[in-house]
Amino acid sequence: MITESQRSPLDNSLSLPRMTSAITWYGWVTLSLALFLSIPSQAGAQGLEGAWHLDSYEGGGNVGPTTGQLLIVDGRWTLLYRMEEAEGSTAGRAHGGPYDVSGDTLNFVLEWSMQTVGGRPVVSSEPSLNPTQFILAGDQLTLRYRGGGVIRFTRVRAPEE
Repeated sequence: MITESQRSPLDNSLSLPRMTSAITWYGWVTLSLALFLSIPSQAGAQGLEGAWHLDSYEGGGNVGPTTGQLLIVDGRWTLLYRMEEAEGSTAGRAHGGPYDVSGDTLNFVLEWSMQTVGGRPVVSSEPSLNPTQFILAGDQLTLRYRGGGVIRFTRVRAPEE
């Protein structure tokens, strides 16, 4: 069982409503993705595009070094990272899906998730919405999750020749 201290900040998401009418779950997901992908690109979203190196992660049960990468490209995101857990074990996580931006809120749609937490692998494809406050300052990106987690990133630049 995953304890509260082992939860990823993305696990503190809001489940999308289940449809009980003629629209199937897959129809709901398809419609949601179409709506998210049809949103015009915003200045905040354009500044977020690219590769980001994970510098620090506070909260979510980590107690030691954390390393990873966030990729934001063409309306989609993927976050891959590993961290030390309180018990001394190493956890690995990967999440991804579409996103949109509204003001200082980055709305991650968690389309899929794979993780090993407390030595237990978990795979999920149940979509959920995770509104996250973001602060973009030059090549620094800070994400603040509703559950209290804070992740800081630095933009990855191509090496100069």
